[in-house]
Amino acid sequence: MGLRFFRRMKIAPGLTLNLSRSGPSLSAGVRGAHVTAGPKGVRRTVGIPGTGLFYTSRSGHHTGAHTAAPRSPSSKRGRQELLAQLDDLHRAGVLSDTEYEAKRRLIETPTASDGPA
Repeated sequence: MGLRFFRRMKIAPGLTLNLSRSGPSLSAGVRGAHVTAGPKGVRRTVGIPGTGLFYTSRSGHHTGAHTAAPRSPSSKRGRQELLAQLDDLHRAGVLSDTEYEAKRRLIETPTASDGPA
């Protein structure tokens, strides 16, 4: 098990500064409902105090689009659509230049099911 670090400091009633190895975050709210803003985006949590039941939603966090390995479609049209989506992700800054080039090569490389090149 790795070394962990977490420190919570109450700044004012309903306002807390959280410090951890992954970075600082700020929480605001009351018992049963709070909002936390940190390096991974904004997280909203509501729950029923004392029951352990809660619901959390996140926004602004990593989409995972750059880690998914694209499947190489068998049709030329499917490849064109996938390349267009890849270009959009690159222009939006979701994919780095290196990730973009690697995925583009993977899509453009013919597979054995494509027949002769």
